[in-house]
Amino acid sequence: MTFVRKHPEHIEDSVWGNLASVMVKEAKIMTERNTPRALADLYAKGLAVALEQDGVVIGYIAAWPIGKGFLEVGSAWIHSDYRGNGHASTLYTTLHTLLINRTEHVFAITQNPIALKAGRHARLELNGCWTDPIPWEHTCAPCEWVEDSKKLTCGHRNNICMLRIMQR
Repeated sequence: MTFVRKHPEHIEDSVWGNLASVMVKEAKIMTERNTPRALADLYAKGLAVALEQDGVVIGYIAAWPIGKGFLEVGSAWIHSDYRGNGHASTLYTTLHTLLINRTEHVFAITQNPIALKAGRHARLELNGCWTDPIPWEHTCAPCEWVEDSKKLTCGHRNNICMLRIMQR
């Protein structure tokens, strides 16, 4: 049986190291910020949701504080053995319930078509403008995949990378 876990439900400290190590192997997961401590801290702050089956975390999603007044939905991950079963939709829907009454602007950037579809459950809608209402320094500037010198003219925006903003 699969369980949705959110704060204040306890998750053992040992879980976070295992989770971080498998998540960062995914091609589209930003590696630098997904440390065991960071994943656990977001969960403890009520900014993350975990999906557990038979005592093992098989899914995770978080809203990362990015500057004052902004949260970036990211680190959306489902273990490869459990994909295609609607778990991503469950994670996004649950995260939406955690964030709906917060005052921050909530956004997400993805290159993953499955994340685009699942994100609709969190009312994440496409937004073609990469500077309003989310400033550029919170969208493209942190990107790990494009050299800094090419970010201002990056052709990935609205082609490969899709910006979505949570509707309330």
